[in-house]
Amino acid sequence: MPPISSGKSYLILFIIWPFLAFILALVNYTQKEARMVVYLFLVYFGLTFVAENEAMDSFGYVETFVFYSTLPFKDFFKVLSGYYSHGASLDFIEPTITFLLSRFTKNHHIFFAVFASLFAYFYLRSFNLLYDRYTKNPNWNAWLFMIFSIVVIPITSLSGLRMWIAAWIFFLGAYQVLLTRNPKFLLLTLSACLMHWSFLNLNLLLLIWYFAGNRNAIYTPLAISSFFLPQLMQPMLQMIAGFTGGGIAARLEGYTGESHSETYQDWFESTAWFIQLNHDMIWYFFIAAIVLIRIFKKDVMKGKLEENWYSYMLLLFTMVNFGRSLPDFGRRMQSIFILFASVYLFLYFLKLSEQRLRFITVAGAFPLLLYTFIEFRAAADSMSAWLLAPGLGLPLLDPGLTLADVLF
Repeated sequence: MPPISSGKSYLILFIIWPFLAFILALVNYTQKEARMVVYLFLVYFGLTFVAENEAMDSFGYVETFVFYSTLPFKDFFKVLSGYYSHGASLDFIEPTITFLLSRFTKNHHIFFAVFASLFAYFYLRSFNLLYDRYTKNPNWNAWLFMIFSIVVIPITSLSGLRMWIAAWIFFLGAYQVLLTRNPKFLLLTLSACLMHWSFLNLNLLLLIWYFAGNRNAIYTPLAISSFFLPQLMQPMLQMIAGFTGGGIAARLEGYTGESHSETYQDWFESTAWFIQLNHDMIWYFFIAAIVLIRIFKKDVMKGKLEENWYSYMLLLFTMVNFGRSLPDFGRRMQSIFILFASVYLFLYFLKLSEQRLRFITVAGAFPLLLYTFIEFRAAADSMSAWLLAPGLGLPLLDPGLTLADVLF
């Protein structure tokens, strides 16, 4: 497909049909103008985001946003201190933006557009790092895992905006730390904690790797032990909660408390069997794929980034495996691990020059496609049915109609 030659042409097409402009921009992603159109469409997705399902986190964000709009400005520091929530915590970026935005509007479409712009910035900056590497040795195997890496935590995750914006902030910084060991990027990874406190765990692991290096002789036994001793994580986190007190303790209790676990377990057990099966399939597929690469193709992955990436993944895997006994914590951290694991396979296939699909790719096709379909189905509940239609702003004329309403 021939590229559009100017940013003005993209802009005109975006006004006429945003989704078509988005598709053309993806096809011609090497262009600077095309990347800007992709960014604009992701912000547009936030603008049209449907947040009417009371069971989703996004509904709670809207309620909080509207409540903040009723508060006087002098309550700003009460908001930051957690006076209206669970007490003081590290993650003050979201309440700060929410409160300041509530000074100007109560429109939740603008609220989600603002956070989508933040999400899209770190999301696309991370993807650009992978895409620029991909263009040096394009092949179908690397392409598949590059695409899947952005499907793991897509823009449709905006419902849980704090956690998943923090995930891409952390990933962008961690990529640079693992590539260059430049300590200034640790500031970026640490800033993810200001969006969601749980990234203290991931930063602690990154700091361990940064100062200890690639000590796989130590990390590997730890990773193996995590299969047998996962019950250690819950009392450990509860002990941390006792020492920290305040908001962090309350948030830890939210992950470790029995009532939370039972509530989440009831929900999880009520979901379709294939969703539960896919979580396990995708988890064990990446474990098996990485083990096969380390046994049979270890020499291929001798690059600095590849070795560093693998060592950090061992630490991350250990934490996730211990934390899987905590439903919400384990599920979220598992998504982070899958993101890093998919990039590891992407880096592996970039080392190979063959265009034919490899065994690992073929073996992973079904769980990857099923995972993608499940993400799409979940996204349909908050995606405007008009988002794919011609006409900029059309979704705002009927903001409650979702893609799920039309398709399912």
